[in-house]
Amino acid sequence: MPRSGDTGLFSLRRHFDQPMPASVRRLVPFVVALVVLILAGIAAAASTEPQVKIDPRDQAWADAIVLASADLGKGWTVDTTGSDDSGSNESSGDSSWCPEGIPDESDLTITGGSASADFTRKDSTSVSSFAYVWQTPDQAQADWDRTLALMPAQIDCLVSLFDTAPTHAVRAVVTAKGAFAFPAVAPRTAAYRIRIVFRSTARVKKRKSPPFVVKFDLILLGSGRASVWLLVDSFGGKVSPAVEQSLAAKMVARMTTDPGPAPA
Repeated sequence: MPRSGDTGLFSLRRHFDQPMPASVRRLVPFVVALVVLILAGIAAAASTEPQVKIDPRDQAWADAIVLASADLGKGWTVDTTGSDDSGSNESSGDSSWCPEGIPDESDLTITGGSASADFTRKDSTSVSSFAYVWQTPDQAQADWDRTLALMPAQIDCLVSLFDTAPTHAVRAVVTAKGAFAFPAVAPRTAAYRIRIVFRSTARVKKRKSPPFVVKFDLILLGSGRASVWLLVDSFGGKVSPAVEQSLAAKMVARMTTDPGPAPA
């Protein structure tokens, strides 16, 4: 799964295309960024981390699998703002945050890994991807099985963030969490969603601001030795299933070009 070293690839800045009170503008990016950072960079204790033995062919393969600008097309840009949250790296490196959601992968070996840029569009949708290559297909399957077994615990940990976030000016309600239906575009396919509705307590011109929906989708894909994580943040629910499926299919097509097993 994505590791703590990858968190800098996710932007903490989000832009909204509808009027919102300043308090909501501050809080929504904060809590959603936490979701992204923890899923993308949850760090395990050293004893549970997989071993890393990079093979140049596998590294090149992983680099070719992740999303590129050409995969997104018109209307998408690379977010170059990066993370300016001084506490994000510290948070993502806290192995005690969700111990029940961390699999022991100390007996597995990663031979290639890559992360895409963070792609955004004007409606505030954000897309990122990770690709990992394991030493053998059996190791890739083991990672898959262990990750899926603990995914409910990870989702619960993520949802718990909204109980502790500073919500004095806005209320966050998780309206959906857990697995959702996604076409089996790869031999190993799984998808998870967290949907949050934000309601501000502030009034603008004596009227309450309308609720604001944030949807975070995590799509896991696997074929042979390769594993992919596709992360989609949708602000206002404006990303379609067709977009997610298209992006997933493009990466799956590139997962079939295995250069050959890495040496043991």
